Amino acid sequence: MRPFDVSGRVARLLLLVLVGSPAHCLWPPSYEVAPEVNEPVTIDRDLLSISPSDFHVWGGCPDVFSLDISSALSNPDDDELTIAWVVNYEEGLKQKVDDFDTTEFVFNPCENVRTIVGGVTPNIIRVWVLDRAPLSHNNADDFRTIVDPDTTMAEVTWFFYVEDDTCCLPTQ
Repeated sequence: MRPFDVSGRVARLLLLVLVGSPAHCLWPPSYEVAPEVNEPVTIDRDLLSISPSDFHVWGGCPDVFSLDISSALSNPDDDELTIAWVVNYEEGLKQKVDDFDTTEFVFNPCENVRTIVGGVTPNIIRVWVLDRAPLSHNNADDFRTIVDPDTTMAEVTWFFYVEDDTCCLPTQ
C-alpha cells in the first residue's frame, strides 16, 4: 500500500476548483469609486466670540457689534464660499445685503439704515454661508435662492437690542 499522497490530492482539488469556478470568483471584484459627496459647510456656535445664544444690548456710542465667524467656520471640501450678512432681513422685500464675502461684520447702529430703536423688537443680524454660488448677489432674496441641489448652507442669527440712539444724532 502506498502512503497517503497529500500533494496529489491537493493538486487535483485545486484543479477542480479552478476549472469548475467561474472566472469572476477567482479575482477580487473591482469597485467603482463613489462620486464625491459634498461635505456641508458648518459654523460651530461654541467657537464664536459673540454667542448667538445670548441676547445682546447695545452700550451706546461709540460701541459697535463686531462679529467674526472665521474661527468657527468649517469648510471640509475647501469650496469657494459665498457669505452674506443681513440686518433685519424680511423675506420678499429684495433688500440689499449689508456685506458679503467676508467672515467679519461690524454692525454700527448709528450707520445702518435698518436699525430698530426702542420698543420690544431686537435687531436681527444673520450670516449665511453657502458652498455653491447663489442665484445672484443683487439682494438677500436672490442670495437665498439655491440653484445647485448640492448646495449646503450654514446660518447663524444674533439678536441685538438698541434702546436709545440719541448719541447717534449730530451735535450742534
